[in-house]
This record gives sequence, structure tokens and C-alpha cells, in this order.
Amino acid sequence: VGHTFLALTAPADADRSAVVSRLDATLSGWSRRVVRVGRGSGDQLRLKTIAAQLLRKSEADFDPQYIEDMFAVLTEQDTAGRPAVLIVNDAECLQADAVTYLTLLSTLAAEAAPRIVLVGLPAFWQAIETAPASALKDLIEARWDLGSHRPADARGSGTPAPVLPEAAAEQPASHEIVTIPPGRDLVPAVIGETIEHHP
Repeated sequence: VGHTFLALTAPADADRSAVVSRLDATLSGWSRRVVRVGRGSGDQLRLKTIAAQLLRKSEADFDPQYIEDMFAVLTEQDTAGRPAVLIVNDAECLQADAVTYLTLLSTLAAEAAPRIVLVGLPAFWQAIETAPASALKDLIEARWDLGSHRPADARGSGTPAPVLPEAAAEQPASHEIVTIPPGRDLVPAVIGETIEHHP
């Protein structure tokens, strides 16, 4: 099984939406099936928010059937039989029901589970400190920080991370953090290559 959960955090002044768009374009260019979601009304990212966005439905008209339909969307593989990639922007806004669903999905759907890229502010790590969200923290297998000089690792320590070399994209080991200096346009290649090497 490849990396199911990956995370990218970036400061508030970083253009995370542009990073997400470039990552989407990179993966789609490699014929990966990509789906994207982000925070909804009230600056929250709830399970029904995710379902409505994936199904292109109105969150206000939420129907419980959306959850079953969403499972089919998230476990649909690409033409090469590879799992989809779900990019979750504004990950710091994830609510408990969404976190619980995504963690269960990674277990119950097994090989068909999507690779999930969580993109958010550094506050994301504080948001998943308490149960049930804390279970997600241990499932994040690779992490990158965009422009952070002293990031905390996926386990919460304050150990400085290695800086991404000038050359090609590094493939982080489990729980290793790689810092990408501000202004570098390597994010799509770094994360995309990790997903490709652990399909």
C-alpha cells in the first residue's frame, strides 16, 4: 500500500490555491484521477461539505445518499487501475465527522482508497491534536512545509526539517519532513513524484 495520507502546510501569505491547482495539473498530466475539496460555509470542512462538492450538489440540500455516492467517487480508480488522488485544501478546517470518515475510508477501502493530500495552514497540526482527529496524525506518512524555517514534524516535535535540495524532488521517508523554501515551484513535482513512486 502506498502513502495514503500526505500533508503540506504553508503560511497564511502563501498562495495555497495556486499550489493546489498546479498539483492537480501535474497529476492530471500523468493521467492520475484527481478530485478536490475545500472549506464550505462557515469556514468549516464537514463531511457533508466534502460530499456535496465531490458530487457537485448543494450542501444546503444535503441527502444522506450523498455519503454512499461519495464512496463510489472516491474509490473509482483511473484507467490504469491506480487509486484516485483527493486534494483537501483548507485542511485546518476539517471537522471531526470528515476526519473520521477519511480515516475509516483508508482502512475499509484498502487498495481502492484514494491517496489523500491535506493542504492547510500550520494550525492544521493543532487542529488534529485531540480525538477523534488525533488518529489522523499517525496516518500521515509524509509531510512538507512551504517556507517554514522550523516546522514541527508529524509527531509534534520541534526538530528543524531538512531543506529541499536545489536539485530534484526528494522522496521523504515515513514521517520525515522536507521544507520547501518560499518562492520555489517544486511542490507539484515533490508531492506528485511521491504519489507516483507509491501508487
